[in-house]
Amino acid sequence: MTMPSLARSVSLVMGVLWLATGAWGQGQPVPPGEPVIPPSQSATMRAPTLADYSSYTLPAWAREVAVARVRAGAAQESVARAQAMVNGTLSRLRNVYENSEEMRAARAALKAAQQEYEAARERVLEVVSQDPEWKAARAEQEGPARVLAAGSLSPADRLQAATLKLQLASVAHRIEMEALDADTAVKEARAKLIAANRRLSELREAAENAIAASPEYAAARENLERARATLVEAYSVLAGAEAGLAAVADQTYYDRYYQSRYSPEYWGTIPTGQYPYRW
Repeated sequence: MTMPSLARSVSLVMGVLWLATGAWGQGQPVPPGEPVIPPSQSATMRAPTLADYSSYTLPAWAREVAVARVRAGAAQESVARAQAMVNGTLSRLRNVYENSEEMRAARAALKAAQQEYEAARERVLEVVSQDPEWKAARAEQEGPARVLAAGSLSPADRLQAATLKLQLASVAHRIEMEALDADTAVKEARAKLIAANRRLSELREAAENAIAASPEYAAARENLERARATLVEAYSVLAGAEAGLAAVADQTYYDRYYQSRYSPEYWGTIPTGQYPYRW
């Protein structure tokens, strides 16, 4: 090797060492820092931590994420089954009370009272339909109704016609209500209807209270609450596992790309003429 060639080689090596240890290293990115460690949940189910894996590898965390997702899915199915059990228990107990003799009698009494009230009301309205004042009010309603149906009105004319129609309708309605309030049979039928409706409402309220206090329904509700708590815990574990996986993936990417990329060893050997050298 000639002296000029040797001098160039020594200068090139010194320059590479300076870049690797000095100015080049100043541009190396900051490490991502400590990975997020998922919190512990309970003695029976907890999120994995970095201390669980001495190898600190992606597959270990990926496995934990997969297991956590399966558990979360199973917990979701358990909640759905528990909710269906609650709904089924509630429906079955309600059917028992609705088909009881007392409840059937109350519904029959309400239906009879409704029919009696409607019959009494129809008799009174039949008499009212012959009243001259009522007939006149009903006939006068047809004029504004025809005007409104024809259309092509200004907003002011439409408002005036609608107001007149409402006034005439209120006259006919007032005559009907006065006649109904004055009829003894209608008042008695209305009182029976109100009493029958109140009786049925009281029975249904008592049935709902009995269902809420029943051991069977309480057990179904308790099972649902446990399933919901398990679901919340499972999703918490899943979130911790996914956070751990993301942290390890970030660290692995840094180790394999950034850290090695900024090392002189990353660039390999580049042949230059007869004597290769490290880039």
